[in-house]
Amino acid sequence: MSVNFTGIKNVGAMYIAMPEINHKMDIMSMQLTNDESGNDLDEFKTAIEKTGNPERYILPYEGAVNISVSTIAPEEEYVSPERKFFLNGKQLKVNDRNLPVFSYLCKLTNKIKNKDPKEMGASVDYVQTPDFLGGSSIGYYMKQIFINNPQANLFPILNNIYKPTVAKAGAEIINDSISDTMADYFA
Repeated sequence: MSVNFTGIKNVGAMYIAMPEINHKMDIMSMQLTNDESGNDLDEFKTAIEKTGNPERYILPYEGAVNISVSTIAPEEEYVSPERKFFLNGKQLKVNDRNLPVFSYLCKLTNKIKNKDPKEMGASVDYVQTPDFLGGSSIGYYMKQIFINNPQANLFPILNNIYKPTVAKAGAEIINDSISDTMADYFA
């Protein structure tokens, strides 16, 4: 794992397939800060303020942002998939009030998918903190793996999840999911 020092840190992505129920989950976790390259954390807080219930989407871990997209594939070929969005573990419904958040998430995932891979990765210190285990969707799933198999070596899994190409691909998938959903919403 490598370390980055930008306003978007410790970006990881993972995919969970559930083919038996025609379902998948795309997950992206990161930390946002304010720094010389941007006020990513302040922009996030400004976007969620517009929901009228910002405390719903704030975790006790500063800057933690977890985006999950749950997708059920349609039975018919020309029907759009059913998607549910989650922000920091809470469902983010597609409605007028939440449009600024979706707009921000599109901007954020665009920024991530266009980042220089040298500016990405996660620090080993981060994946050993309570912020990771309690404030990250990926940390939650890693904890579940460890609970089910205490002998599991999680570092190869984490290296893959936080690999820049994987994080960038996850950002693109989530960005496309939001864009497609917004196109359907405004249709």
